[in-house]
Amino acid sequence: RSLHVAAIWREKMICFGGYDGSNRVNDCWEYDLTKSVGSLVRPSSGNAPSPRDRHVAVVWGSSFFVFAGFDGTSRVNDFHEFSFTSNCWNPVRALSGLAPSPRHSHAGVVHVDSMYIFGGYDGSYRCDFHEFNFVTCGWSPVAADGRVPRARYRATCVAKDSCMYLFGGHDGTRHLNDVHVFDFATRCWSNFATEG
Repeated sequence: RSLHVAAIWREKMICFGGYDGSNRVNDCWEYDLTKSVGSLVRPSSGNAPSPRDRHVAVVWGSSFFVFAGFDGTSRVNDFHEFSFTSNCWNPVRALSGLAPSPRHSHAGVVHVDSMYIFGGYDGSYRCDFHEFNFVTCGWSPVAADGRVPRARYRATCVAKDSCMYLFGGHDGTRHLNDVHVFDFATRCWSNFATEG
């Protein structure tokens, strides 16, 4: 498959969805990194997210979260949680704020108690930045200083210490290989000069 997502929980890589060459899928797999064994995750209850690709997945606490993507017909912005404790899927209900517009090919990370979503494609190439706080269950736009990266989709990002590093993507015209840093402490964007 392609266009699936994966995230690490403890010693396991959890993989969900994607495109198998014929259809979007919504199966969930785990790969035990210590035993080198893969297996299908069989939930005890709840409905898995609809088949999709180009979504985002993160792990927070003892849960795996899936947000947005493309279901083969339309862009979606639904939010789902798979609890490793209860072995079940549940929709995530926000108690405040507005979720990002339905989109795919966005980038996301977890920092402390929040998931951050940047960019993607919702009919236009986006450079908006959103936060979902897992404790308050609320969405909010991220107000930031500095120069916001140009609109893009299919970028990647990772969180390290107090920063998020955003790399590459496509702006609708060309592929990008720029690196941008968002500092969670100062709430500021900056360019990151690379060598080599």
